[in-house]
Order: sequence, then structure tokens, then C-alpha cells
Amino acid sequence: MVLVLWQCQRNTYSNTNFPADQLAFGSGGGFAGTLTTYHLLPNGQLFRSDGIQGDTVSIPPAKKRITKELYTHFDDLELTDIDFDFPGNRYYFISRSTADGSQKITWGDPEQPVPEAVQNLYNELKALVPLQ
Repeated sequence: MVLVLWQCQRNTYSNTNFPADQLAFGSGGGFAGTLTTYHLLPNGQLFRSDGIQGDTVSIPPAKKRITKELYTHFDDLELTDIDFDFPGNRYYFISRSTADGSQKITWGDPEQPVPEAVQNLYNELKALVPLQ
């Protein structure tokens, strides 16, 4: 019985030990050169990092079902095959990391609009973040 309960527990991570598998998204730039990154882990845990080497804090988690849908959405869009790096003064990004590597999509240049599917995924991810 103990073994069954142990196997049902989900992994939890701290702000210093993320798994290789994660979705990250956020925005940066502007006059102040800010950077905010959110890390969505496969178990639904969500973290926010401010700045390049700023503090990383835990924020309320996403539901496991929604997390799985977002990971699937990223994979279904085959974004790992897209080479899209067009930041502007203010830029936005989504990245997917696995044990095999990572892929990052960056946009913000008004001359190079991001594909609508990428913007929609970003909006879905941002909807996980509590209003500040």
C-alpha cells in the first residue's frame, strides 16, 4: 500500500532545482530593460524570475490538466522546427526545454509579426499568471 501511495505523489521542485523538461515564457525590454520569465513545470508548478539573475519565486500552480494541454499544444504546433528570433524594443518569448535541448521563439519586431498560433499559446500561458 505504501508503494502505491509513493508512486502517486507528484514531484515537487524548488526555485533552485527545475527539471530539464519545462516551458518558459515571458517578456522583456522597454526603457528599463526589464525581463520577466515564468517557468511552467510538467507537474503544474509555476515560478517567476525577475531580471537575468533575479530572484525566482513560486507562484500559484496551474492545474495538471491545463499544464498537460499546454505542453501538448506546444508540441502539436511543432514549434521546435521554427526558427523565429525577431525581438523588438519590447519582446516576448516562449521556450521549451527537454533533456535533449531547447527551442526559443522571440518576437516583438512590428515588421516581423509572430504566427498567430504562437501568440495564442503565449496568451494561454500568460492566463496562468495571477494578476499583480
